[in-house]
Amino acid sequence: MKTETDKAKAMLDGMSKDIPAGTQSLLVNGQALAVKQIVATLTAYLALATANAAAKVQAHQAVQALHQQTPQIRAFIVDLAAALRGLLGKGNPVLANFGIAVRTRKATPAKVKAAAAAKAKATRDAKRPQAPAPQAGPAEPGVPANGK
Repeated sequence: MKTETDKAKAMLDGMSKDIPAGTQSLLVNGQALAVKQIVATLTAYLALATANAAAKVQAHQAVQALHQQTPQIRAFIVDLAAALRGLLGKGNPVLANFGIAVRTRKATPAKVKAAAAAKAKATRDAKRPQAPAPQAGPAEPGVPANGK
């Protein structure tokens, strides 16, 4: 499948080689265009296409270079963040200026604390060994407990 660039190249080649001698203009889309103007239009388009292709190659190379550097910079950023936390303190709000999230503990609500304390007490009560029930011993010494 031919691209527009391929078609434009073929048209330019044809305009320079195969157009009958003495042809001054062509009727294109209802407009009389000079052969020089047609060649200039095709040449300008091909220059843009060439520049676009070169830019695509450069962009592709830049993206590849970026992808190659990403693991190293990711590790560097993690190490730098750890160093800044060590220098400034892990709860210091200034860390936000470096793009580092400040980890602060939220206070536990009183209701949650009370529920946790009640649950812990219930667990302790459930697991606490119960005093053994008194066993019926012999009423008189030498008499078996079951009465037989």
